[in-house]
Amino acid sequence: MIVRLMRERFIVVEQHKHGLIAGELARHMSFTPVPLNSVLYAIAQHDRGWQKLDEEMKWDEKKQMPYSFATYPQTPKIAAYTNGIAEVESVDAYAACLCSLFYATFFKEKSDQEAIQFRDREQERQLHLMTHMPKKDRDQLKTNLELLQFCDDLSLSLCFNPFGEAEHPWFKNGIMFQGETYNWKWIDANHLVLTPSCFGSLFSVCIPYRIVNQKRQIVETGMKRLYIE
Repeated sequence: MIVRLMRERFIVVEQHKHGLIAGELARHMSFTPVPLNSVLYAIAQHDRGWQKLDEEMKWDEKKQMPYSFATYPQTPKIAAYTNGIAEVESVDAYAACLCSLFYATFFKEKSDQEAIQFRDREQERQLHLMTHMPKKDRDQLKTNLELLQFCDDLSLSLCFNPFGEAEHPWFKNGIMFQGETYNWKWIDANHLVLTPSCFGSLFSVCIPYRIVNQKRQIVETGMKRLYIE
């Protein structure tokens, strides 16, 4: 889950819903990644493994708030990553390779046994999948991974701040992509512009959210529509 404390309440967005928004952002880019369908599928489905975990809002007793994707216990999180990648692989091998590369970066600096085993397993998966790819698609993996990471960050920044009240600290200095720094500019409460522009036209996304109070009660469930250009 994506969790943000604002005015003594928590805004909560399910992880897979954020992934689908990332996919919408990718679909409206003014350039066309190659192979198109596989890249768009990877971006939209990269967090599908979170669906089961997000069925129940797990509470962090120490911090007195819901667990977020960043603080969720590692063991079930790794299992969710693994299952999600496998589900993507059953549909699209290239997309699965991208998702595997994406998640492996989370554990690049980790040295505990569980993280190392996950990284090693995913590296084996990547090598296996790459051997069955055309060279022209394999050569695009790095560029497409960067696009996945970019769309993930763009979507995260929206889901952390669906009402445009205060940018999350992670994104105060913008979002980097291919040497360029991108920033959201809010025109009004429902309309924002990415600068510099990388979208082909005006479009909208819907962010499904819940607001949870300190007593763990869901006090509001809603859908925030944002118009983006």
